Amino acid sequence: MLLKTERFIDLTLNQFPRFYTGLLKNDLPDTNEVIEYRKNLRIISKSDMERKIRSFTGEEYEKLLDAIQRCEGWYSGDEKFEPAPAKVISVRFIKEKATEFLVQSPDGSKEWLSRAQAIRLAEEKRLSVVVVHAQRGIYLRPLPHRQRFHDMVVA
Repeated sequence: MLLKTERFIDLTLNQFPRFYTGLLKNDLPDTNEVIEYRKNLRIISKSDMERKIRSFTGEEYEKLLDAIQRCEGWYSGDEKFEPAPAKVISVRFIKEKATEFLVQSPDGSKEWLSRAQAIRLAEEKRLSVVVVHAQRGIYLRPLPHRQRFHDMVVA
C-alpha cells in the first residue's frame, strides 16, 4: 500500500522511479538506476508512463503492483513470523541502578525480571530496549523517544 501514500499517489509512472529510488531533487539528472527502472516499468506494465498512480483502480492497480515487484526482482517465498518483542512497563531502582524490570509480553502477561534476565531477553531481541555495553558493565536503556526508565519507577 506504499503506492497509495501521499508521497507516491500523485506521481506519474515516469516520476515514480526517481522518488522511489530516493532521487528527490528535480535539478539532478536521472541516475542509471532510475533510467533502467523506468524502462523496465514501461516494458512490464505496458502502461502510459504519464498516467498518475492515483488513476489506477482494481485490476489495473494489481497489474501495476506486479510490474513494480518484477522490476524490484521480487519473488514469492515463505514469510517468517517474528513475534513482537516484550516491553518494559515498570522499573525498580536501588541506589540509582535499575535492578528489576516489569515486562509485558505481546499476549498481555506481565512478569518481573531481574536485570540479568532482562539483558538476556534484550540480547535475544525479545525485549524492546537498547543494550548498552560500557566500561562499567552492561545495562539497559529505553529505545529512543520512549519513556525514560526513571519515569516508570515503582515504589
